[in-house]
Amino acid sequence: PFTDSLRKLEDPDCKNAVKGAAGTHVVLPGYYCADGIGLLDINTSDGRFLFFLPWQGSTLVGTTDRKEDAVSSPGPPEDEIQWILNEAE
Repeated sequence: PFTDSLRKLEDPDCKNAVKGAAGTHVVLPGYYCADGIGLLDINTSDGRFLFFLPWQGSTLVGTTDRKEDAVSSPGPPEDEIQWILNEAE
């Protein structure tokens, strides 16, 4: 995630080549999607995509549509978790 920072060590005037993105993912009970079949919800309240993927008997639900700078220790914002839970209802 720090590609441009490293590139600028050699050439301080170089243009950025990478844009950061972040996403939040939560694990819900397996009944949120069929075993072996993923789902994509394109009709969310704010227009972002939301995916549902079967994962180890549970369902992984999330989005990756938030632009953000690279950080060393990312964490999920509480409002994102709540948004996912509300959309999954």
